[in-house]
Amino acid sequence: MEFFIFLLIHFSTGEAHSVMALVGDDVTLSYDTKQLKDISEETVEWSRADLKPDLVHLLEDRRSFYKLQNPAYRGRTVLSEEDLERGIISLRLSRVRLADEGNYTCLFTSVHNQYTVQLLVGAASSPVIRMPTAVAWFWAAGLLTGTHDHSSPGGTMRAMKESPFLL
Repeated sequence: MEFFIFLLIHFSTGEAHSVMALVGDDVTLSYDTKQLKDISEETVEWSRADLKPDLVHLLEDRRSFYKLQNPAYRGRTVLSEEDLERGIISLRLSRVRLADEGNYTCLFTSVHNQYTVQLLVGAASSPVIRMPTAVAWFWAAGLLTGTHDHSSPGGTMRAMKESPFLL
């Protein structure tokens, strides 16, 4: 028990910040350790306490270890080597899912620092545009184009060229 208390006293918690992403996007969770040296040979662990197993990514001596990684993150995480060489810990998460939302903890063991990044995930859908069949046919044939008449609340359609099919 004394060992655990000793560790808590020596950990310093960095300032938490939030990152936002949309489902399907790639996102980077990063923290600047303020160390102006190469930290790529140090141990860096990204985790989420609400998951079992909680490990998101583990780097030791320039090598990533995936054996204990949570299966939901397999093939979706990469630590930036370039950033580590500048003292920045950057975890790239590919193909963001709604379930990825949560608090990520980065443990940087050489100086016993712990940083938290909150990932907020949103979903967006593409707008669906529907046209009556006849209008869609003329549009596809290149006979109509959309314009906006600022004096009326909706858009208007006008003929692009003279056509015997249009009145």
